Amino acid sequence: GTFAAILTDWRFWVIAIAYLPIGFAVPGLITNMELILGASGGGERVVVIAAALFGVFVIIGRIVGGYLLDRFNPSLVGATLILSLSFAFVILAGQDLSPNMIILAIALAGFGTGVEFDVLSYLINKIFGSALYNKAFGGAMAVLYLGAAFGPFLFGRTYDADGNFDAVLIPTAIGVAVASVLVGCLYRSLHTHEARAENE
Repeated sequence: GTFAAILTDWRFWVIAIAYLPIGFAVPGLITNMELILGASGGGERVVVIAAALFGVFVIIGRIVGGYLLDRFNPSLVGATLILSLSFAFVILAGQDLSPNMIILAIALAGFGTGVEFDVLSYLINKIFGSALYNKAFGGAMAVLYLGAAFGPFLFGRTYDADGNFDAVLIPTAIGVAVASVLVGCLYRSLHTHEARAENE
């Protein structure tokens, strides 16, 4: 299989475009987490607890996400779990958040972060199969890393300029929500692909 075959498949571009804002969002959040939580109203103790819980929820996201991906259409599962990441950014854009809301935002962010690579892997495997998997996955990861190159920088610049993250959090939430919709758009394609595989 050639890379040209991947590049001419519309589904590759849907996945790649979806993972651009995800690649931007996650490193931007992780590298600036304490500042973002502080700007949202989190005291020092809450920030420390939330940052620790983020790692826990990443692990939970991987376990639960993997379970769901094995049993349901990965497009539907992926769209739902990626949306949790978008909700996290919407919550964090608020001011004077209660500790419970901060923990909720971090739980949603950790959950979405934990499952992002598994969703990508499942989508690529279902659509392109093992023959083209490495090339398709590598191509999608290249786009994700393009987003990752700008995320921490633009989050940091926004804070330096404004003293908060307002100008970047909502656009990031919208970008991730669009990513969720794009992944969801693959539902019919994967559904017919699975039906065809069962008939063969």
